[in-house]
Amino acid sequence: MKSNKTVKIIIFVALFLSAVILISVMTGAVKETTADTDSVKLPVIMYHSLLKDEKLQNDYTVSPTLF
Repeated sequence: MKSNKTVKIIIFVALFLSAVILISVMTGAVKETTADTDSVKLPVIMYHSLLKDEKLQNDYTVSPTLF
């Protein structure tokens, strides 16, 4: 079991970080970013692997020729 001092330190750190996050959000230090007019949209292709054998391909794999 953790000592009383360790528990107090963990609680203090958790409260301190919560306060920092709360203050940052309330003061506007953390703002939502929006896309600039000069930005470029980049599609993200998410496949887990490339397989030559078409019998083993599924929704999460593609063939090297398709890629």
